[in-house]
Amino acid sequence: MRSTDSLDSDRVGIAAQTRRRLLASTAGLGLSLLAGCAAIESPLKAPAFSFVDLEVRDLARERVRLGIRVQAANPNPLSIPIASLAFAVEIAGVEIATGAAADAPFTLPARGTRELVLDLDARTNRLLEAVRRMPPNMLASGVSWRLHGTARWGSLGLPIPFERSGRLEAARLLRRQTPGTGPAQPATP
Repeated sequence: MRSTDSLDSDRVGIAAQTRRRLLASTAGLGLSLLAGCAAIESPLKAPAFSFVDLEVRDLARERVRLGIRVQAANPNPLSIPIASLAFAVEIAGVEIATGAAADAPFTLPARGTRELVLDLDARTNRLLEAVRRMPPNMLASGVSWRLHGTARWGSLGLPIPFERSGRLEAARLLRRQTPGTGPAQPATP
């Protein structure tokens, strides 16, 4: 007859073996799913954003705080849950501002739109540094800009980095007309 200590150690051994097999099976299944997901090309498209309005929230010698309202359009057939959204803005190679979505967490509806408020904090000394770096012929050549950051998707907060860049053409911006008004008239002496 075996002792109860011997039986208990056998049970512990069997339980440990069962846990290891279960853990190995789960890990194998997880790796298989990840490999399968990596092989599938994502049909999701990036949401499009358009400017709605700008509000100066605080204007001080050291910084400018803005509230920027944008319209986000989700072209995908499924909703996109965003846990957080943080970004930085560069002008002429100088990071002038950082920001975040004020409404986070939020969901972009499937094939729908949602208005978002982005809080932006710009340091005055960084703005002045960007102005100093602008080319003397900025009206003709424009100035570079870059927006980069991370959106965190879903309840797990999976990071999705993003980046956009281009040239801000000052001359084209100056020629823009306000809706409902005619072309700008030259000043008369």
